[in-house]
Amino acid sequence: MSRIIIVGLGPAEDGLLTVDALRALKVAKFLILRTSCHPISAFLRQQKIAFDSFDHVYEESLDFEKVYESICQHLLELAEKYGEITYAVPGHPLVGEKTTLKLIKACENNKIDIKILPGLSFLDTLYSALIVDPLNGLQIVDALEISKQLFSPSLDLIVTQVYSRLMASDVKVQLLHYYPAEWQVTIVKSAGCEQEATLVPTSLSELDHYKEFDHLTSLYLPASGILTKATFMHLVEVMGRLRGPSGCPWDREQTHSSLKRHLIEESYEVIEAIDDDNPDHLKEELGDLLLQVVFHAQIAAEQDRFTIWDVLESIVSKLIGRHPHIFGEEEAETPEDVVVHWEAAKKKEGKTAKLSAVSQSLPALLYAYKLQKKAARVGFDWEEKEGVLDKLSEEVAEFKKECREMENINRLEDEAGDILFSVVNICRHYRIEPESALRKTIKKFIRRFEHIENEAEKQNKQLIDMSLEEKEMLWQEAKELENSRTD
Repeated sequence: MSRIIIVGLGPAEDGLLTVDALRALKVAKFLILRTSCHPISAFLRQQKIAFDSFDHVYEESLDFEKVYESICQHLLELAEKYGEITYAVPGHPLVGEKTTLKLIKACENNKIDIKILPGLSFLDTLYSALIVDPLNGLQIVDALEISKQLFSPSLDLIVTQVYSRLMASDVKVQLLHYYPAEWQVTIVKSAGCEQEATLVPTSLSELDHYKEFDHLTSLYLPASGILTKATFMHLVEVMGRLRGPSGCPWDREQTHSSLKRHLIEESYEVIEAIDDDNPDHLKEELGDLLLQVVFHAQIAAEQDRFTIWDVLESIVSKLIGRHPHIFGEEEAETPEDVVVHWEAAKKKEGKTAKLSAVSQSLPALLYAYKLQKKAARVGFDWEEKEGVLDKLSEEVAEFKKECREMENINRLEDEAGDILFSVVNICRHYRIEPESALRKTIKKFIRRFEHIENEAEKQNKQLIDMSLEEKEMLWQEAKELENSRTD
């Protein structure tokens, strides 16, 4: 059976090599380094230890993923050719070394034996250079993956593999989402190399002004309290503190039930901001609504029911599962196709298609709208829009009949409800949100009524004393003013 030995070269000079690693390098049948751009390569030459490297692979491609795949493929071929080879990588083979993980999987698939000899990690030398204890809370992020990572400014941060000014510029852009421009950054270069180790303090805004980045450069940002740039993690932490033993008395006494009113209010205020087309107001109200979500998740976490991370995992999983046309092999060309996939996914999840599954706590207009949509999905619907309009005329006629007879207020209420239900159905068929439509009409009514009030005040009149004809004249005047503004 072929065999590959992966050796950790440590982060810098030969003094940081382990005894086992040095022995393996000396007795290697065929030794190849991932890169010769490492201080240990000079030591190997001094010791007359022959080696090859994959430097040429890096020169052939700018895509690191392709480079790693190519290296793994070459190693498999070399193992088959020589029987046993030694592959040496900087630092520890399992710390920030993507080729190791790919190689382990490839060896499993090709039935090749693999052995890993650990080495001192570059992180160990960083801890010493910066004098930090990682057990106090430390985040480590690869610069190549920083745009995909979530991290919190409340913990120390190390960014590795900042190998060029261009990379530093990209990292700076990402970090400015979390930290203020003047935040302190320490550039750590060649940690572990006694003669070359350098710590350069700078501000985040000046980060990419430094000119000597290379493959041994990392960044360190100290933790902070409240920053000018907030993160989702920060929000979670603030809520945890508010609910903590020394937190806010009001926040600490809240429950899921006591917060229901606030959740509803914040939702409607978001809707109002959308209707007003006010981005600043919308930004603020979305924040208030997000706070309610985090608040409820914090309460649940304290009761050992679930956490905010469970909430996020649930919604991400649901979105992926219900969009097989994006994340799977299905196709969807129209919104109607998407609805079909959505309903099929819900069925797989065990979600009931019964009308009883629609929440009864919804406002009546929205409740009716959702009930009708669910019934329509199983074919219970008018085939033509004209049928819906005719149904409204029928319901109005029945209401008029009850009005004439005035026999029973309950029957009048029933007929009024039928009219409203029919109007909601009309809205659905014409792709109109009834809640939104009614709110617009209410706002329009308020504007016109305020015009009447203002004009009455100018004439030193009380509305209650004005004739219906005078009020109607002012109402029509308000309509004409609105129409002139929209023309």
